[in-house]
Amino acid sequence: MRILIFSLLTAFLLAGCNETSAPCDPRAQQRVHDLYERLLQLRDKGVMVGHQDDLMYGHAWEYEEGRSDILEVCGSYPAVIGWDLGGLELGDSCNLDGVPFGKMREAIVKADAMGCVITLSWHMRNPVTGGSSWDLSGSNVVREVLPGGAAHELYKEWTDKCIAFLKSLKDAEGNPIPVVYRPYHENTGGAFWWGALSCEPEDYISLWKWTVEYMYACGVHNLLYAYSTDIFKSEQEYMLRYPGDEWVDIMGWDAYHRPQEWDFLEGMTRMARTVSTIAAEHGKLAALTETGLESVHMDKWWTEYLLPSVRGYGLSWVLIWRNSQDMPEHFFAPFKGHKSEQDFRDMVSEEDILVLNDIN
Repeated sequence: MRILIFSLLTAFLLAGCNETSAPCDPRAQQRVHDLYERLLQLRDKGVMVGHQDDLMYGHAWEYEEGRSDILEVCGSYPAVIGWDLGGLELGDSCNLDGVPFGKMREAIVKADAMGCVITLSWHMRNPVTGGSSWDLSGSNVVREVLPGGAAHELYKEWTDKCIAFLKSLKDAEGNPIPVVYRPYHENTGGAFWWGALSCEPEDYISLWKWTVEYMYACGVHNLLYAYSTDIFKSEQEYMLRYPGDEWVDIMGWDAYHRPQEWDFLEGMTRMARTVSTIAAEHGKLAALTETGLESVHMDKWWTEYLLPSVRGYGLSWVLIWRNSQDMPEHFFAPFKGHKSEQDFRDMVSEEDILVLNDIN
């Protein structure tokens, strides 16, 4: 009953935002406005299910036309598909997970034509040390990439490469494909050089604003911007690095089920309530922007853990992380023959849990 009451309250608050909500980019292209409106309408229908790199590879396969682990389990592609741009900054031909950027571009064009929602993250390397995103050895890297910092010009060059890729995403009519762009994610955590252990909130906010303004200055107007934290304890912690309503379209968080570390169900329902309430107050969409249980070793994880964590909170989507093609135990979605396959089908058969067939 408490969940039902909260769900109705959230729906009421969100409905009140529909008439005034719009992309934060004042020059957003028409397809971006169309995507935003579609997300608002679909949110009222249910929560979309997404999967990282879904069209590119899956458990024990890669780059086979038309394949998808989600499709083979439930008869539909996911409604949302995510990709990552890590490696683009160095001019690499493949991203940090081995996906060729040329194939990624082709798959994004295909997914857009299919009606999927496209989201992009960027695990860019450390521009001060040259290490990975997880290299925290540089002192206040964020400050160094801001204007006046020693790494600013290099970081501009990296951002230019991202911009060139974004501008290359065109549909069959030559229109830029709308993308949910989710930079500097998991900012309340300590894993990345832009995280809470490595920079002050004001530096993070400055980097976010510089990035959006630079995108605008370079003519990039096909993005919705998603602010995404790691797990958090309070509304105050969640909002500490929030850039402001004029810089953000979607408010989300990433949270993985690590049973030895925290109570997933209690924590997720608390964070879902918090994010959905804040998003409603600020006139923004809300989403669970990354999640999963590695190897999905619980038969009923989908209906007993994920479903109650996302249902009834006004979330737009939930993105399940990738199924590695070459690491047999590194997968987060079911595949044909996996023990949680039927439970996943049971979850997506619910009227308010949406895969691609449900949103088209």
